[in-house]
Amino acid sequence: MATRKSKNVPVLGVAKLTLPALLLAAVFAPTSCLSPTTVHYTPSQALTDAGGTVATSSGGVCAPASGSFALCAAPAQVLHLGVSKAFNVNLVAAGDFEGDVGLNIERTDLDLVDTKATVTTQLNMAQLHLSPGQTVSVPVMVASMTTAPTVNSHFRLIASRMGGPAATSSSDVSLQIQPIYDVYLHGGAAPETWDANPPGTVTKFAPHTAGVTINFYNMDTASTHIIHGAGVVPHQNTAQPLAKSPGGGVAGGLYTVKLTQTTALAGSFYCHVHEGSNVARQVLTNQP
Repeated sequence: MATRKSKNVPVLGVAKLTLPALLLAAVFAPTSCLSPTTVHYTPSQALTDAGGTVATSSGGVCAPASGSFALCAAPAQVLHLGVSKAFNVNLVAAGDFEGDVGLNIERTDLDLVDTKATVTTQLNMAQLHLSPGQTVSVPVMVASMTTAPTVNSHFRLIASRMGGPAATSSSDVSLQIQPIYDVYLHGGAAPETWDANPPGTVTKFAPHTAGVTINFYNMDTASTHIIHGAGVVPHQNTAQPLAKSPGGGVAGGLYTVKLTQTTALAGSFYCHVHEGSNVARQVLTNQP
């Protein structure tokens, strides 16, 4: 099972957004970056890919009541399978409020969909101190494993006063997880560098009504590539290789496959031009 980090789905010819390394290094546990745009974890953890982008602080108008505080409207989040994403939500104190505020996440509705805990939500702090009129950006991270279901739900951020008169504010975070898995090929000496599960390991997908879409992007500025698919993964047309990347974090060629089978099936992929089956990466679909 894997989860990966997120950003906007890359569009050919359009530079992809980069997750600020400083934010993650300062706020969350470090991860190993394989590209400027994605972070993948080991299959037993979570791969990080293209499902979203770091949002700036939430931009809604916050109007805390006198003697209280308010969480601003949270930006909606869209992730692909096996990705993680960091974003900020502003917490604003009224001009006459000062005190400690506790933070937590309530995910009752999300858990009704994510019954196997394949989607994680995390705050980097349990509490903070607000001074009068202060605005604090609260970092939030959400991550999906590759075994996550299709999600159209939300979770709730809650801020509560610690000590003194009761005061609470909440902000719902709309969350959509799409059945899309993004793979980035960077080239280099065989086995080539991929943002995907390591050779010989397995990426598992849960059943999805709409099937699972796998996007293969060529990020290599030096070579074209052909995706050698086997089993449930169709082989790319050898007469239409993936074009080279123009550089600057922009994808070159794109090969997309959609797996709509409803039974558990196995497949694999590797570079037809530069690799062999001994370094194939495995996939399993419709895993319970």
